[in-house]
Amino acid sequence: MAPLVGRQFVHGVLDFWSLVRDYYARELGIALEDAFRPDGWWNDGQSDLYTAGLEQRGGIVLPEHAELQTGDVILMQIRSTNGVPNHAAVYLGDTHILHHLYGRLSSRDVYGGYWRQATRFVARHARLSTPFDPREPTPRDFQSDRTIFDRKQVYFCSFS
Repeated sequence: MAPLVGRQFVHGVLDFWSLVRDYYARELGIALEDAFRPDGWWNDGQSDLYTAGLEQRGGIVLPEHAELQTGDVILMQIRSTNGVPNHAAVYLGDTHILHHLYGRLSSRDVYGGYWRQATRFVARHARLSTPFDPREPTPRDFQSDRTIFDRKQVYFCSFS
């Protein structure tokens, strides 16, 4: 398995999703499915690979007021003409994320500014889930300029 930080980008082999999968396998002992993803799927006018596949893969989409926890997957939209999330990062805790941008080396960065603005939603694997009451606000640890889910509901979906 390639190192988590500093790996070369090869779409479909060493990319944003393979980094999430490798982190989950190495750090959490959880195997995530590897799905075929053609290069540039986020600009084909129709594909939505992250949100369309979550229901079959085993996690929870969190409402905006839930606190981030280590292992949460942050889904972002970065230059996607389809208008869908096309980048994934793993929340490492202490305001840091692990991610792999297209054409760059994988890296550990501070989760704020641009990354927060690009965030569309957060998913948590069911095995990492901690119960919370969505009616009681908790400290805000993530903001999105566009909400695509009801803030008062927890959606059960698949992530593995």
